[in-house]
Amino acid sequence: MSKEHPQLFGRPIFPPDQGLTLTSQVREILLEEIHGGHWEVGERLPSVATLARQSGLSRWPIQEAFESLRKEGYLRQSSRSGTYLESLAPQGRKPLGSIGIVLMLEEEQGNWKTPPFTQYRLGRVIEMAEQRNFAVEVKYLRPSDDWSRVDQVGGVFSDKVIGVIALNPFHHPAAFELPPDRLPFVHIGGASQECHPTVAGDTMLGFYKLTRRIIEVGHRNIICFCNPTDPEWETQSRLDGHARAMNEAGLRVNEEACRRSMTIAEGDLAGLRTFLEEFRDATAIICMWGGVDFHIVQVATMMGIRVPEDLSVTGHGAGPMGTKSGATMTCLEYDMNAMLNACFDLLQVQRTRRRAEFSQILSNPLIHEGDSLAPPPPRRPALAGAASGLAGRNRYLR
Repeated sequence: MSKEHPQLFGRPIFPPDQGLTLTSQVREILLEEIHGGHWEVGERLPSVATLARQSGLSRWPIQEAFESLRKEGYLRQSSRSGTYLESLAPQGRKPLGSIGIVLMLEEEQGNWKTPPFTQYRLGRVIEMAEQRNFAVEVKYLRPSDDWSRVDQVGGVFSDKVIGVIALNPFHHPAAFELPPDRLPFVHIGGASQECHPTVAGDTMLGFYKLTRRIIEVGHRNIICFCNPTDPEWETQSRLDGHARAMNEAGLRVNEEACRRSMTIAEGDLAGLRTFLEEFRDATAIICMWGGVDFHIVQVATMMGIRVPEDLSVTGHGAGPMGTKSGATMTCLEYDMNAMLNACFDLLQVQRTRRRAEFSQILSNPLIHEGDSLAPPPPRRPALAGAASGLAGRNRYLR
């Protein structure tokens, strides 16, 4: 695990971002421990002060998490002797079973961590499991671990688990008939071609629609900022959608901007500044890296570039612009509740019929009309180097 973040029961706690709060993360971790059998009903939990000292957090997010779980019926507060486990399910309801959730740890400079957006998705899956009256078991695996055992009966999870949701893709071939030694399984995330069944956002269609929207307001000098940590197939799918929209409008794709963006690490504000200087003639940026759009706006503002008056910036996933109170990014997003419901429905079908009737379900993309997209400024010069090496139709990085 990364030493950069506080930890509670061995799980990282990230700074508030992407809908995460410190309280929500503490609550989810405590809930995992409750469902995992850390405490028996009637057993006393560690005090708020103890957990604050062990995790390095302040007392208030832990206190708020305790209060939330108390209101839901998990915990009981004694005025004299502390907090006790009251029930294994909200309001005393008995869970229908447990859902296993598996995440992949990523190595960064010798430390192991999970990205904030993955933690956000974990929280959403846990919320949906609660709504459907399931307990959860969460496992963190490294890439070198044996992922073939994830959905094996008696493999990674306990015998209480009746289905598995993976938050990261891995080699999991489609099988219509569910073998007797396998648990119902579904992956939620990108539209992987090797991990089935999967529920994903249709990113190819999404970035096609987003590019079309940017063109509709008058932009011609449009560049993409990619995520270097994304799998090649995912980056390619997104860029194919973008290139299709550019082709239809008779516009050239700036492949050099995409390649250059792939060399910039997360948190490299100096690299973002150099990128903006190098491609200063662009009037719109499509940021395909969730959360980085906010930093692009920050750096542009420090450089005296107004967003969206001088430069439009669109993102992948809702978030604040940071330039003024209440302003939000124009972005591509998906109905997460619909995707999560599809996941649990697929698990239920596999459990009752012992077969996987779908290999892939794609969520229709939505465009959130925020405050970061506007018509281009008048009389902007042509994009520097736009035609360099780009004869013929647009084909991204093949």
